[in-house]
Amino acid sequence: MFHEIYAVSDFEVIAPYTLRIRFNDDSVRTINFLLMLRGELYGPLRDLDFFNQIRLDAEAGTLVWPNEADFDPARR
Repeated sequence: MFHEIYAVSDFEVIAPYTLRIRFNDDSVRTINFLLMLRGELYGPLRDLDFFNQIRLDAEAGTLVWPNEADFDPARR
């Protein structure tokens, strides 16, 4: 069975905890991450200033935060 591998090509913070994400197949999704921000790794991202420190790791095609939390589109 073939599964498409997606990578993030661009993103924009459009509201608190909400990103508009463009993938390498040119699809665009708007995702509110707030309900996913729990636990040791993702819980600190509830601090909005920390959440907004997100950056694109263009080589890996993922979104990452300073604490090494990431959004891997292969699991989207």
